[in-house]
Amino acid sequence: MKARLDHIRKFGPRALRARVKALLRAPRKSGNILILHNGRSGSTLLGDMLDQHEDIFWDGETFEKLVHRKAKADGIHVGDLYGHYSLDDGVTEVERRMRQRAGGRIFGTEIQDYHIEMMGTTVPEYIERLKSLGFDTFVFLDRNYMRKVVSGLVAVERKSFHVANKEAVTRDKIKIDPQRGYIGHRFTSILETLDQYKRFKADMESALADDPVLYLTYEEHLRDDPRVASTLICEFMGLQPHTPQIKYGKTTAFPLQDIVENYDELTELILNSPYADHMREAY
Repeated sequence: MKARLDHIRKFGPRALRARVKALLRAPRKSGNILILHNGRSGSTLLGDMLDQHEDIFWDGETFEKLVHRKAKADGIHVGDLYGHYSLDDGVTEVERRMRQRAGGRIFGTEIQDYHIEMMGTTVPEYIERLKSLGFDTFVFLDRNYMRKVVSGLVAVERKSFHVANKEAVTRDKIKIDPQRGYIGHRFTSILETLDQYKRFKADMESALADDPVLYLTYEEHLRDDPRVASTLICEFMGLQPHTPQIKYGKTTAFPLQDIVENYDELTELILNSPYADHMREAY
């Protein structure tokens, strides 16, 4: 409730009218949108911009919220909840949030690769279940793999996963252990993390081979002008684009050599792997 009131205060009477209108309408049976990504790709910024559209309710990572509530209630780490949830649990939570929060607006949610693993399911199975809830718009948001790896490790090191727009970001370097990548609330090797990124994209492409998918990248559609991505998604859904506020900034805006203390060691590892191009293109 507080978040809704804050949104209305910030965006004025137009936002209030949109919220009331939405709550008076029945939940949508089509037109809902799923964004798939590996994390650290600008999804929070993108989702916030979409949520500012009067026809969209953006729920962010619906499943992530579910597991965080459970972890907090039980006093355990999120990483201890692998195997605790099922596909039914994940889909039921999306359906519940749609019914309670979206009204007649388009409902948007996000899924990461490790969410699929935590539910003990597959990308095709998850997508098929969401289609039964009216999801027919699919977006894949990608980013240079090495920038994602470093961004995730920096966030863990600094205990800060997001920054406000124009907030000053420290230039303190971090040392990266090649055997200590971070994905899905667990540590694994850097190369295993990259393998997981690659598998998830392949699984998504296979699951949506017969469906239209909008492919976006952080570098091309968010980094310089985030509204480009928001506009493309609105057009993809047949909505009138809007002009959202940019409320989130870059957490790792500097070249990798200015962020990673043992940059040469990391470079040698990746250049001798199947992911060499991601190291060469990371800037």
